[in-house]
Amino acid sequence: MIRTVFILLYVFPATAVFASIAIIVSFFSRTGNSVHIIARIWSKSILFVSGIKVDIEGFTHIDPSKSYVYMSNHQSNFDIPVLLGCLPIQFRWLAKAELFKIPIFGRAMSGAGYVKIDRSNRESAFKSIDEAIENPLLKALTKSPQR
Repeated sequence: MIRTVFILLYVFPATAVFASIAIIVSFFSRTGNSVHIIARIWSKSILFVSGIKVDIEGFTHIDPSKSYVYMSNHQSNFDIPVLLGCLPIQFRWLAKAELFKIPIFGRAMSGAGYVKIDRSNRESAFKSIDEAIENPLLKALTKSPQR
C-alpha cells in the first residue's frame, strides 16, 4: 500500500511535467521524434520508480528498414510505459479521434505524428490507417530508425 502511494505521488506530477514539456515541444517538432524521446524518458522514469524491470526477447529479429505493428492488450496500466520505454525505436500511436478534440493536447498529438482513428466509423478508420501509411513523416521512421 505504501509503495503504491509512493508510485502515485511520483506518476501524477511527473506526467504533468513531462506532458507539458511534450506539448510545448510538439509545436516546434517537424517529425515528432523529440516528443517521442520525452515520452520515452517519462516512461523509463515510471518503470524505474515502480521497480519494474522489462526483458525484451527477439528484438534482433526486427528489420529496422521495415514497418511493424506493435499491439498491447491494455491488461495493465504499464502497457504504454513499457512500449515507450523499452522498445528502442521510434514509433507512433493510433489513438481514438476523441483525444484529438481536446484543446492543446489534441494539437500536441498531431504534432507528435499520432494517427487519429474514428472508431465509430469503420470506413473512416481504415482510411486513417491508409493515410498514415502514406504519411512521409511516418515513412521516414523506417528509413532512419532512431534508437
